[in-house]
Amino acid sequence: MKTLVVGASGRVGGAAVELLRERGDSVTALTRSADAPLPADVERYVADLTDISALSQLPFSDATFLVFPSVTADPYAAEIADALAARTGHIVYLSAHGAADADPEGEGIMPSHARVERELKRTGVRRTFLRSSGFAANTLGWAPYVKAGQPIRGIAADARRALIHERDLAAVGVHEMSYVAGDLEQILHLTGPEVMTQREYADALSSILGGDYPFVELSDDDAARELFPDAPPAMVRSILEGQRRMIAEPEPRTDTVAQVLGRPATPYSQWVRDHQGDFTA
Repeated sequence: MKTLVVGASGRVGGAAVELLRERGDSVTALTRSADAPLPADVERYVADLTDISALSQLPFSDATFLVFPSVTADPYAAEIADALAARTGHIVYLSAHGAADADPEGEGIMPSHARVERELKRTGVRRTFLRSSGFAANTLGWAPYVKAGQPIRGIAADARRALIHERDLAAVGVHEMSYVAGDLEQILHLTGPEVMTQREYADALSSILGGDYPFVELSDDDAARELFPDAPPAMVRSILEGQRRMIAEPEPRTDTVAQVLGRPATPYSQWVRDHQGDFTA
């Protein structure tokens, strides 16, 4: 198959590139940088996702794995959807669970996902929406505290989440990219195998790394200043509200990863072992 990965230098997109190569696909990566670390046998197509004229010249592909940079590309969602749909037979879009209930005209991360889903539907392209739970990789933001031997500082300590390994997301996406016929639309809700609080994730990290890194909850003002100093206010509000919501309404857990891949989703403990060097180097 000829496949395209948009966002190939990120964690999920990079894992998708690896898996597509392993199965023998001819892979093209859309990247903003000519120096992006990609395997030599991957064709680079250097362009910004917001450069619609460049997107219109993309090589045709059987399927596309799309990771959408919502902060920078949101104003161009409709044009990007049109351009990609014209150059591929199937778009697998890395969305989020919260997109299902979000207002596509609103501000923040979930409305951005809802907007992209809406625009892809409008094009009529075959599409699969990977509505993901939180990424385990987001806890890499705790690495500076761990390296300094300090408590982990974060928000909503009692928010209950089902964090998912980026390689599981990529594996499901690559599996779905195999299908260029069938249902016009698929929606898959993907999660990790366990629901835990932020405190419990910090405790699991401490246990595996052999340290003591308790979770310290920040106020909203401190969190905005310390954790998101450069983020747009609407995005910060969206993150804080979403995290608080998961205290009363825990992120649900599904078995979709196991149903698609024939194996259980990867537990957080294994994710930590896979990324141990990121916390200790």
